[in-house]
Amino acid sequence: MPTAPESSAPRLRRAVVADAAALAALAAETFTETFAADNRPEDLAAHLAASYGVAQQTAELQDPGVITLVAEQDGALVGFAQIRHADAPVSVTAAASTTRSATHPAAVPVELQRLYLRRVAHGTGLGAALMHGAREAAVALGGTHLWLGVWERNPRAIAFYMKSGFVRVGSHDFFVGDDRQTDWLLMTPLPSAGHPARASRDGMPDQLYINIPVADFPRSMAFYEALGFTRVPEYSGDDAGCVAITDTVFVMLCPHAKFREFTPKAICDTTQAVEMLLNLRCDSREAVDTLVATALASGGSTHDVAEDFGFMYTHSFLDPDGHGWGLFCPTPSSSE
Repeated sequence: MPTAPESSAPRLRRAVVADAAALAALAAETFTETFAADNRPEDLAAHLAASYGVAQQTAELQDPGVITLVAEQDGALVGFAQIRHADAPVSVTAAASTTRSATHPAAVPVELQRLYLRRVAHGTGLGAALMHGAREAAVALGGTHLWLGVWERNPRAIAFYMKSGFVRVGSHDFFVGDDRQTDWLLMTPLPSAGHPARASRDGMPDQLYINIPVADFPRSMAFYEALGFTRVPEYSGDDAGCVAITDTVFVMLCPHAKFREFTPKAICDTTQAVEMLLNLRCDSREAVDTLVATALASGGSTHDVAEDFGFMYTHSFLDPDGHGWGLFCPTPSSSE
C-alpha cells in the first residue's frame, strides 16, 4: 500500500506583495477558526470584510512600517505574524517608559498586530518560531518594546504570550463588527531596550521570582526602591508588589496574609531562624559597600561584618523584615 509523502519542514520568510491573496485567505481562515464560535455571524463577516482581502494585505505588504512574516509548508502558508509601527495606547507607552535604558532613553513600542496559525499547526513549535521572528522584526523597526492586544476571553493565546515573556500593562476596546470587546494589552522588552537577549533551552525557565513575606508592604517597597531596584507596575498594587533586581531576577513582596495563601506552613520568624540565604554579585567592592550603606540608611540592618577572602569581598544586610541579603564581588586577581 503506497504511503503518503512526508511533509517538509515549515520555512519562515518575509512576505512579499505576491503573497497578498494567499495571506488574505489565511488571515480570514485563522481568524474565523479562532473566533467564529464566540461572535455573531454578522459581526464576524463585517470584521473579515474590513480587515482581510487582497487590497488590504497588499497595502500592508507595501507599507515600510509593517513587516509580515509567513510560515510556509509544502507550498502553502500555515501561519503568519505582522509587526508594525502604530500609535500605542497610553498604558503601553507609560509602562515602556519605566524600562528605558541609558543606551535607549526613548521608548519605542512596536505592535505585534497579528500572529495566527492554522489549527493543524498548533502545538508544533511554529508559534514560538514566529514569535522569535517577530521580536527580531520589531528590533529591525527600531523598537525597544513589543506590545499586543489579546482578547480577554482567549486563554490559550494569553497563556502563550505570558510564556513568551509578556506581561499585562492595561486593556482597551476592540471592535468585531459592532460588538465592543475588551483586549488585554501585553508588552515585553526587546534586546534594544537594554535587556540583552538571553540564551535558554526551549521549555526551561529563564526568570526567577523570589516571594518573601513582609509585615508592612509600603515600608518594604520603599526600602527596595531606595536600593535602586525597580518597581514592576504590572505586578504591583496597593497591597503587594514586585521589584526587578535584573531583567531575570525579581522579588515579590507579599504581606503575611497574602503569603499564607501560598503555603500551609508557618512564616519564618527571622529573628530566631534563617529561611534562606540570598546572594547578589556586584561589580565592585565599592558597589557592595554602597548598597549596604544604602540599606542601613533606608531601614535595614547589618547581617554580618564585611570580609575580604583575597579572591572575593563580601558584605551583607537585613531588610526591614529580617530577610538576609549577601553581597559579593570577585577581586581583580580572581577575575583576570
